Amino acid sequence: MRLLYALILILLFGKTSFSQNKEIDSLTNLIVNAKTDSAIVQNLQKKSRAYRKIDSLNLAYETSLEMLQVAEREGNEKRIGWSQREIAFNLNKLDRVDEGILRLKNYVATLSEADTAVLANSYRYIGFFYAWNENYAEGLKFFFKVTSLL
Repeated sequence: MRLLYALILILLFGKTSFSQNKEIDSLTNLIVNAKTDSAIVQNLQKKSRAYRKIDSLNLAYETSLEMLQVAEREGNEKRIGWSQREIAFNLNKLDRVDEGILRLKNYVATLSEADTAVLANSYRYIGFFYAWNENYAEGLKFFFKVTSLL
């Protein structure tokens, strides 16, 4: 009976892994054939998320760095901010929380007040990172910064 359970688990995990690798291959194909930087950025974010699903955190981090390069080439501040948050999120998953928070704080320092949505989302992520790591007081400071922008 245990052997039967073991075989069922192996089949389930093998099939899941195969489908996730197929998703990554499909996203890679979309990225290679994309006609706009916007499409590339969106698919790189999906690919980063797909890598996180299979616990390939270093590949997720590398993909988010690539996402930032494309967003900077495009020059779209919202996508640059999105990429910065994706990088910081991957750093958080890699237990490099302080590096992710510092990255977002440095990025926020470069923004103007006109980038309200980008600022708010970045502050919100910093607040989440602090809260997820049980530094609630510091997290609340950043959540209050979000509300002050509204």
